[in-house]
Amino acid sequence: MGNAILTRNLIVEHGSGELPLANTLLGRGYIWARIEAGGPRPMLFINTHLHHIEEEHEPRLAQVPVLLDFWNGSTSTVLVGDLNSTPDFPEMKLIAEAGFVDSWAEAGSGDGFTFSSDGPFERIDWIWHTPDLAALEIRIPPTTASDHLPLRAVVDEAR
Repeated sequence: MGNAILTRNLIVEHGSGELPLANTLLGRGYIWARIEAGGPRPMLFINTHLHHIEEEHEPRLAQVPVLLDFWNGSTSTVLVGDLNSTPDFPEMKLIAEAGFVDSWAEAGSGDGFTFSSDGPFERIDWIWHTPDLAALEIRIPPTTASDHLPLRAVVDEAR
């Protein structure tokens, strides 16, 4: 799958799931972990990498509902990944309409471009969180260790 969750906090539960192929050849999936992050309940952290051809919305429009069904409205949730979708794409609207908050829109500054790492020109990598959480800080560390720039956010309980 190519997804990973790294944390220094205790993972109390974890798993993975498959996303629909939706007439594509490359299988996609997601991983998840419930992490003790110091709040009143473990945080649900979901990481995925959606279909990679930006012009092809249909596969992502089939994949996003599977993620949302798994999430099932849980509070204290962070959804991250290379979603291969810009903010105006319909698949990102599905996530927003489900109730997730765009961490970059909440706490970022600038355009939020993460691709490509050697000349960023578009925003296709995301950190979303549920409304009971708040992005206190989000930034894009400079590196060319990957073809994408990383996103780093500090998320806490909303006050």
